[in-house]
Amino acid sequence: QLLRNLFYDRAIDAPGIRYSLAYSLMLKSLYMEAKLLLGPISGNPETPEATSLLVRCLHFLGELEEAIALAEKHLIDHPNDATMMGSLSLLYTDIDDMTKAGEWAKRALEIDPDNVDGLLTQGTFDLGQEDTEKAIEGFQRVLAHKPTSGRAWVGLGLSEILNLDLEAAKGHLAKATEHLPTHIGTWHARAWNHIVTNDIPAAKECFLKAHELDRNFAESHGGLAVIAVLEGRHHDAEQEIKIALKLDPQCYSTLFAKTLLMSRAG
Repeated sequence: QLLRNLFYDRAIDAPGIRYSLAYSLMLKSLYMEAKLLLGPISGNPETPEATSLLVRCLHFLGELEEAIALAEKHLIDHPNDATMMGSLSLLYTDIDDMTKAGEWAKRALEIDPDNVDGLLTQGTFDLGQEDTEKAIEGFQRVLAHKPTSGRAWVGLGLSEILNLDLEAAKGHLAKATEHLPTHIGTWHARAWNHIVTNDIPAAKECFLKAHELDRNFAESHGGLAVIAVLEGRHHDAEQEIKIALKLDPQCYSTLFAKTLLMSRAG
């Protein structure tokens, strides 16, 4: 509130105040307001961290291409900025370019072996290769430095699912949703783990949480259809299947629910 008063009410437009206010807004998930504050001071020598914070802000807003362009431009003038390299590796991860993601993660970790974003990217790559031992080690290193990293908790939980360590995964995916409460995929991961361990009420709760976040996401409707079949509510399952297939004819969970219905019909 003090920073807001200085900037907005008293009209003190200093780079340091802009940066500090933007940082506090980021902590409150007010990314658009933070972005507007950071733009004019990106690259300002008085606020050397402003560009890195702006890249993170753009990432949260889903403006990935703009964030990548800004990060790569910054690295031309600051070629040893490991923090920015790590951010760039995660950005490329999120657009599914794992070749570039891996390159930037490697460069970041060569400069800073404990670079959190680089470790997250490397762990995600290892998980994709089903090298769960390396993935778990990487995600645990992230959590040692940043225990609030929802992405690391998700990665750890998914690695444990691949290892069939389902009870450990249950606890770690719960941690993930604690730190990523608006990430639909994390709720789905928890739900499927509960289904595999035959905790249908808990799975249903997770799918309902995901559904609340986006009522037009096919996989959530498909997941609820699976729950309905498992609970013997076949009419409800058919209704969810119809909705999901209209949203996405190739929806995995919906096709699985449809298969379950067919199997119960013989």
